[in-house]
Amino acid sequence: MTTEPRAAAMAPPIAFFTIFLVGLLTAAGIKAIHDYAIDLNQHEVARVTSPDHQIDAVFVQPKIRLITGESDLYLVPKGEPAPSWGAVLRITKMTEPASVTWTRTGMLEFRYSRGCVQKFSNFWHSDDAVLGGHYVEVRLAPSVELPCTGGPTLPVMSLKATEPSKAPLSRLISRTNAEGQS
Repeated sequence: MTTEPRAAAMAPPIAFFTIFLVGLLTAAGIKAIHDYAIDLNQHEVARVTSPDHQIDAVFVQPKIRLITGESDLYLVPKGEPAPSWGAVLRITKMTEPASVTWTRTGMLEFRYSRGCVQKFSNFWHSDDAVLGGHYVEVRLAPSVELPCTGGPTLPVMSLKATEPSKAPLSRLISRTNAEGQS
């Protein structure tokens, strides 16, 4: 009776590690190529420095819209280029110019009239030692009611609120809870 050792039937652990490493390097390579393509395709449209001269708000649009159709807003240390990742705002279908304004240190406002917001983060911070932990709040300020769908051209501030036709949700919840206890 000849018995083969069990270890010969199983693949060595080095093979699994090699496959894992090749997959990891492939994913990293694809990400690097993607970021490089985005970086080459970005065209800086506006750069506005914060009142304390520490942070730049950089608005970029693609040179060729086939690669990416999004316009991005980045916050970077003063003088730094816009990266290909980490945008605080990504907007598409912009047909009219937008404006970027620092209302005060730590408060940035993005005004636009036509465009679809795909990604938005209203808070940005940097732990960079040079900046000393800088915090920025970003606010969107659309000038029309439905900027993505081409809504009415009335300014948002002129629209009047209407009274809801149903009872407020909190009243409905309390009434339901009272009925469930009887």
